[in-house]
Amino acid sequence: MDTIIVPANLPIDVPVVLGYGLNIFLYGILIVQAFIYYTRFTKDSKWLRFYTLLIFVLETISVAVVMYEMIEGSKIHCLSCLPLAWQKSWALGWSFRVMSALTGLISLLVHGFYCWRIYILSGYWYIPVFVLLSSLLQCIFLCVGIMSWTVVKNPTLVGNVWGIASLVCDFVITIETTRLLFRRKNEVSVADTNSLITRLIRFTCENLAVATGAMLLRFLLAQYDTTTDVIVSVSEHEIVLSQWQFSPSIAQLSVCYGLSMLYANCLLATLNARLVISGGTRLEAVSTILFDRSELRTKEESVESQSV
Repeated sequence: MDTIIVPANLPIDVPVVLGYGLNIFLYGILIVQAFIYYTRFTKDSKWLRFYTLLIFVLETISVAVVMYEMIEGSKIHCLSCLPLAWQKSWALGWSFRVMSALTGLISLLVHGFYCWRIYILSGYWYIPVFVLLSSLLQCIFLCVGIMSWTVVKNPTLVGNVWGIASLVCDFVITIETTRLLFRRKNEVSVADTNSLITRLIRFTCENLAVATGAMLLRFLLAQYDTTTDVIVSVSEHEIVLSQWQFSPSIAQLSVCYGLSMLYANCLLATLNARLVISGGTRLEAVSTILFDRSELRTKEESVESQSV
């Protein structure tokens, strides 16, 4: 019989139900975004299209694992039992471990995309390298901590290191990307291009702020303290409840299940922003602003020479 400790003063299935719903809802949005990207941006480089495909495949595996966990939890009438069993039993908690590891990996891939974008916009490498190393730290720490419980025996430490490292990455990416777009706006003299960059700045702030806010919310929910807990003993045929003392909050699960989907949606939203911002008529110009500094300078110089 495997024993799981959960809080008694919080309806233990509510955060998990919210997390499942958020995960499935965001996956539906991701499917739409992926369809738009692969049908409208056929001229993007092969590596970028493969990169987004890899993230989509990983997200598909993640949502399949989450749905399996939801079905198995409903069979024993305790949706929170399986995610909370990851510390006690591999057989019961493997789905939550896999989902968590995929969250760390997908976060790393998305951060890597934005690091490349910062490098293209700026031309320097030290901030992208710092962000990438911080993201690599969160990924390794989360994967090792969640997969090898004997290595890191403190779930609070795992969650805090993962949360802080991810927040650092998100904050730096948001601030630096916005700063670079403002700088590019000042470099551009053509009114139409300047207007496109203004819309890009607004979209970037809104888009990245959502992911940063979600990670910050998860981190704050993880600090939620409980005083009275319940031991849930899961056997093949029954669930036994008894009173106990102290355990970590599970309120963060309402956000955890949707984090990787949120990151992936932010990436595809950034790529599809070229369609929304340009109105479908100036995709090349927006693509250049986002991804190619040298081409933008060439286009601006040619426009200026023609006006003279």
